[in-house]
Amino acid sequence: MARSHGLRSATLFLLLIAGTGFLDRTAAAYPCLLAEPVALGDFNGDGKRDLVIGSPRSFVSEIDQAGVVHVLYGTGSGPGLSVLPQQIWHLDTPGVPGDIYDSGGLFGASLAVGDFDCDGTDDLAIGEHDAVTVLYGSVPGGLTTGRHPAPRGRAGLRLRGCHGRR
Repeated sequence: MARSHGLRSATLFLLLIAGTGFLDRTAAAYPCLLAEPVALGDFNGDGKRDLVIGSPRSFVSEIDQAGVVHVLYGTGSGPGLSVLPQQIWHLDTPGVPGDIYDSGGLFGASLAVGDFDCDGTDDLAIGEHDAVTVLYGSVPGGLTTGRHPAPRGRAGLRLRGCHGRR
């Protein structure tokens, strides 16, 4: 079970401001206000913004600073975010490559969004101490490792997007 430091207050803050449009303008432009990495994308193809929060200092499987990534999906009934269901990803999640015990830690220390597999749905690259893991967006389910094996590479991995090609 993952334990997050300070994530509850950041999540509450984001839920309070989610319906105001402040999220799009401020959280993406000034992620340092949240003190944790954040990213916005549409991972389930519903046209609503989904929020990703990295919590690289979280405990996972009794490992300090293993790191966790939380995904809150935009709601289909107006502006805002859904608290439940949310997705929680870490190196001990089935299907995510890497060994939590051999990792350098800090999973979720950096986040990048792009359509890396050119399917029209945003994908998520998750950085950690010395590696990058990619999770793929899918319609209607959201982020998954199922369609393609989630690649994991050394820091500096070059991900190529579609550049307008579909």
